[in-house]
Amino acid sequence: MSSLLHFPPRCTHPTTVRASCQCPQRMAQHLSPDNEEVRPGPTQEPQPAIYDPVLNTSFPLNLTDPSTIPTEDLDPVLYPAAAANLSDAASAAIISAAVADILEIISASDSGLAGNCSRCVAALSVAKLAATLAPAYVPDAMVALCQATEFSSNSSCQTTYQAGSFGAVWTQVLSKADVAGLDGQYICSSLSTSFCSAPPVIPVKVQFPKERPVDKSVPMRSGKRAKVFHLSDMHLGEQPNSGKEQDYD
Repeated sequence: MSSLLHFPPRCTHPTTVRASCQCPQRMAQHLSPDNEEVRPGPTQEPQPAIYDPVLNTSFPLNLTDPSTIPTEDLDPVLYPAAAANLSDAASAAIISAAVADILEIISASDSGLAGNCSRCVAALSVAKLAATLAPAYVPDAMVALCQATEFSSNSSCQTTYQAGSFGAVWTQVLSKADVAGLDGQYICSSLSTSFCSAPPVIPVKVQFPKERPVDKSVPMRSGKRAKVFHLSDMHLGEQPNSGKEQDYD
């Protein structure tokens, strides 16, 4: 790990208040000779500082200042590179034809496809072609298909498949997936088990650099205490203000 998250005893945003700090009166009055460290109350939140032990530097405090953290998602929407440099009219035509083909595959009873799984995989094959040729148009097409087939409510379709949520991600998946193979079955199963059942797990034997030792044994206890630092499942609250409900990521 190249960076560490810690809470330094700074008087401006303390996690602990030490007697050596020149702290505000409302905090200093809580100090007592028997208790050197005092946790901050709900009126003042600790501000984490991110420290790089390799470079021996601390990042600026405005990195974790709740007043400077953006409240909206500024990440760009990324699409896979299109396989051809098509005009807007050509891209729109491809998407329109793909949507029509997918709706026909789903609704036609004489398509020759046996069962929901075959239909779902066939629909993914059309979607993959659209994602390869006109990726930027796919999210809107997915929203339209979701609403036309009543796969979810209109609002849920919009929220789930619009470009800024999972639409662009689905486009990347479709462009790279082997939809005619296990990838397609996994995708259809993840959408609904009524489309495809989950494919069986294929056993894989992992090759380790060396074989497991035959004469393994548990080492004897030394009887000495050891300090262990266990760090896992960390969450960052982007707006750590007092009394504010947190949405941790």
